[in-house]
Amino acid sequence: MIWSTSSSIISLENLPDEILLLIYRYLSSIDILFSFYGLNTRLNGTISEIYCHLFLGDVSYKRFRYICSSIIPQIGYNVCSLIVSDRSIEKLSKIFLEYFDGRISLIFPKLKCLTLLEVTTDVLSSFIDNLTNLKDLIQLNIYSLNRNNIDTDGIQILLNKIFSANNSRLNTICYDHQSIPLTVIDQNNHLLYSNIKKLEIFLERLHDLHHLLTRL
Repeated sequence: MIWSTSSSIISLENLPDEILLLIYRYLSSIDILFSFYGLNTRLNGTISEIYCHLFLGDVSYKRFRYICSSIIPQIGYNVCSLIVSDRSIEKLSKIFLEYFDGRISLIFPKLKCLTLLEVTTDVLSSFIDNLTNLKDLIQLNIYSLNRNNIDTDGIQILLNKIFSANNSRLNTICYDHQSIPLTVIDQNNHLLYSNIKKLEIFLERLHDLHHLLTRL
């Protein structure tokens, strides 16, 4: 409830949508979901754009687990863009996988774009293993990828997995220069990735780029 200047009580539910949307601008998507989702149908409608483009990060472990267990299963069907971030709070991505491992395509059937921020190579590999049969998923963004128990051969395998993720449905991959550099070790690997139309990638060597381009 909110007190007005005339000392009368104004219920949050009585505020016009325009005021609610202004309030949401000052809150994180996590705070909005935690505070407003499920209160009533109207409020759910005013935050629908929030969970259409969902950012998961900068939140306590307790609150994140609650959102994963109680809210995301109800709103996942409407999520088109998903960001999972370990930038401020470590291992949120691993908690996410605890809840949705093997179920991402069921929980997020309309997902079009997945962005992973500051996850480790093992977490990225696990995410990619889960990206199957998502008919709308065409874009994968990987920013500030961190190395974790992976050798050169493992990086080669990871590169192949990235390009063939989601049953080779991806057409856009962004892999930034803050991530560990990728490398093409197996020059005799002639797998084609003709599905890729837009590519931003950080490679360790220039001739890796030439070899990679011949496969696109």
